[in-house]
Amino acid sequence: MRNFRTALLSSASKLYKTMAVPMVILGLIVSIGVLVFLYNKEKEILSLKMTLYVERLRAPLQEIESKYNPVISRLFQSEFNKFDDTNTVKVPFSDSFMEDFRAAIHTVDFDKLEIEEINYYRISEEGIVFESDFKEDIGLDLSAFDYFWGRLQELEVGEIFLDILNDETLTGELRLYSYIKLPDSVIFETGIKFKGVREFIESSGMEIFGNKFNQLTLYKNYDDIIWGKPFLDERDLNHLDTSEQEEEAVLVLKNLLTSTLYYRINTEYGAYDMILDTHFYYSFIAIGMFVLLFAVVFFHYLRIKRNIVKIAERVTKPISLLAKNIKDFGLSHKDSEPSPIETDIMEIDTIYTNFLAMRHEVKDSYAELEAINEELEDSVNENQILLNRIEELMSVPDFLLYVDDTEEFLIRCFRKLCEIFQDVDYGLASLIEDGKLKFIDTKGYSKEFLNQMEIDAQKFMKYTKVTLKDYEGQEFALNFSERERTFQGFEESVSDVNQSLILPIFSKNQYYGHLTFYTTEKGRQLTEEDYRTAVYFMNFLQGFLMIHELSELENEIQKETVYSMIRLLEKHDPYTKGHSENVAELASGFGEYLGLDSKKAQDLYWAGIIHDLGKILIPHTILNKPDRLTPEEFELIKKHPEYCYDVIGQSVTMKEIALYVKYHHEKYNGKGYPEGLKGEEIPFESRILALADSWDAMREERVYKKGLNYQESINEITRNAGVQFDPQLAEKWVQFIDKKRKEKFGEDSE
Repeated sequence: MRNFRTALLSSASKLYKTMAVPMVILGLIVSIGVLVFLYNKEKEILSLKMTLYVERLRAPLQEIESKYNPVISRLFQSEFNKFDDTNTVKVPFSDSFMEDFRAAIHTVDFDKLEIEEINYYRISEEGIVFESDFKEDIGLDLSAFDYFWGRLQELEVGEIFLDILNDETLTGELRLYSYIKLPDSVIFETGIKFKGVREFIESSGMEIFGNKFNQLTLYKNYDDIIWGKPFLDERDLNHLDTSEQEEEAVLVLKNLLTSTLYYRINTEYGAYDMILDTHFYYSFIAIGMFVLLFAVVFFHYLRIKRNIVKIAERVTKPISLLAKNIKDFGLSHKDSEPSPIETDIMEIDTIYTNFLAMRHEVKDSYAELEAINEELEDSVNENQILLNRIEELMSVPDFLLYVDDTEEFLIRCFRKLCEIFQDVDYGLASLIEDGKLKFIDTKGYSKEFLNQMEIDAQKFMKYTKVTLKDYEGQEFALNFSERERTFQGFEESVSDVNQSLILPIFSKNQYYGHLTFYTTEKGRQLTEEDYRTAVYFMNFLQGFLMIHELSELENEIQKETVYSMIRLLEKHDPYTKGHSENVAELASGFGEYLGLDSKKAQDLYWAGIIHDLGKILIPHTILNKPDRLTPEEFELIKKHPEYCYDVIGQSVTMKEIALYVKYHHEKYNGKGYPEGLKGEEIPFESRILALADSWDAMREERVYKKGLNYQESINEITRNAGVQFDPQLAEKWVQFIDKKRKEKFGEDSE
């Protein structure tokens, strides 16, 4: 429970949060609003600059195209028309054509930009530049540029393609390119380079955008680059398409400090795509506003907290003294006087006055209470007699009738007690194993951690009755050895224990372990009623263990009976001597190798022991006949699994084991007996038993056959996989046998 100072600070904190949280949220909303406003303002300014830049560039660039492209088209068409079926011109677009071409181009009336050079190129059908007066481009593979080569491939013979100003692949200089496809599929290309085009584009950009021009990318007609990075990815194209649809710039924020503006401006002379990366420092303003608001709110919170601490100190001292007086007051200290309290707080003074009056009334009432208490004690004794009778009726809980495993039974009892004791902080269920406590279930503790401690069980075996103990301080930790206390986390896990309730678990012949429950000072405390409940359960546990031990004795008698029957079989059929034990060991060992649980492996062991028990009912003369059996005799021998099932299957405890035996001569291909089951219709355990039985039979020496060596036996198992044996189990069997062989001999041997 919190003290007054903590409670007052907590209340003030909640009150302040009620006011501060809306202020912080409002500040955040205002900051975001300012940021959005600044973003939109930046977008508006940059959009206007982009529009102005396009207007600045459009006139001279368009004039170049409008003046030169018609002349180029006429020259190309005229030259191509000379190349006809009469072969008037054997080599079209030759050097003489280029001389005429250059002369015609220089006559065009255009005084804004001077022509620097005019080059030609011949491009093969595969996209390779194989001839050019611009030597740097010879050998250039244009097919690598999908955005450009795809357009040229679509040209028909004689078709002319007049491009806009575009950058040269190797130098990056802007040229006015033109193309025509010749009959031999060669593409003829000319490129006109103007002086000062790039300088004009750059100077205009720097004039309008300033240093931001270095982050500008400019395309015309979607894929012809004029300035900036040479390739656009799909995301860039999507943003430009959005700009075209909305007819305005699209501002995309990468983070709080950087953004990219996409703008597609359509003109009557084509579309201009612009992408501008810009740093956006306005975010610092919004973040600064929010941080400043948060700092102001936090500063006021600290001031309020300091003032509340002063008020709390003024009030805490008299309240603490009053609390001490109330705590110290008890009928066992009737003559002690309370400490005087001096305070100027009217409410505290009133409480103190009322306490003194109440104290006087309580003392006067004590005599009456003592008389009433005597009557209550008589009632308690009567209730105790009634409770004892109820406990006698509860002496046989339901789960005694269906749980036969000691560990499972103790876990259920432990959990039942946890339900009864409800608010108990910790609980442990432990068994003694090799002199150590093995924890099988816990409440509030880690079972794995406790088992790692390997706690010595000897000191706990002194308890022979239910014990309820109290502890003070670190006294409980002293129950453990110095080695046990060194485990990391141990001290923290036991430091607050102040009570323990210990139920020893033992029978007449054996001390098994304990069920233990712990409480802390902060939790509820164990009562006399809890103690009586624990005593009842301990008596019940002892009764169960005695019954369980008698049951185990009965099982031992049953085992001896089975072994006696096997020895009788060996007298009847000497060749089975040792065979049953071998099959049992192999079957159970293989079950463990496959990862089956211990009970299933044990069932396989007993199935191996009794698998030939039905042969007792087969005549001795047939079992030991040295000659080949007649069909009738073999049919009789094939009945031995059913004979075993008919006898052993009557036992409730061995009915399932008898079922494994009944089908252990079934074959995976369905040609076994007694019922001709096939594949997975055969019980899984019967398929294991078939492998173990066959393996031992192969290896045995008989009068009428020689035993197979190791490799011959392995080959026999492999050969019959999917025929007699489950193929997957046969594969595992070979691995299992190889593992056993290596463990025994250390290396391969016959």
